[in-house]
Amino acid sequence: MFTLTMWVMLQTLDDDVPRHQDRLANPGLVVRPQAIEISYNHSEPTQYNPYVQQLHDLLQQYNDSIQEGNELCLVGEYTDQDEQPKKKVCQFKRSTLRQCSGLPDTSFGYAEGQPCVIIKMNRVSTVPSPAFTHIQHGSLKALPTLQF
Repeated sequence: MFTLTMWVMLQTLDDDVPRHQDRLANPGLVVRPQAIEISYNHSEPTQYNPYVQQLHDLLQQYNDSIQEGNELCLVGEYTDQDEQPKKKVCQFKRSTLRQCSGLPDTSFGYAEGQPCVIIKMNRVSTVPSPAFTHIQHGSLKALPTLQF
């Protein structure tokens, strides 16, 4: 009976969906560098090097050469992928972070006393309401007059 029950349960698993998902409701956030408090002397590189290394490790997968293989998504356009077993990944090039990319300044501003902190939001997997499927752009003065 136990074997039959296990076999039936295993038949319900989908190969395209993760078996183990965290219990947090979406979205999940990643903050780097991972530290309760960021405290360092900017004239002592050994104090801030662990923070810089965490940022380099996080951004390695976002190098422009690696991101060229991902799909070019339009800004402000929602891409519905619910029915697709293999989800598309939009390009996010490291160079778009400018000063916090680690490209012009390999110390991410820590050497100058202006450190970068990166907040990464994981994929949100809910159905958007119709009001938020189209993003409108405008000045802050026009914000109260935007129609959703």
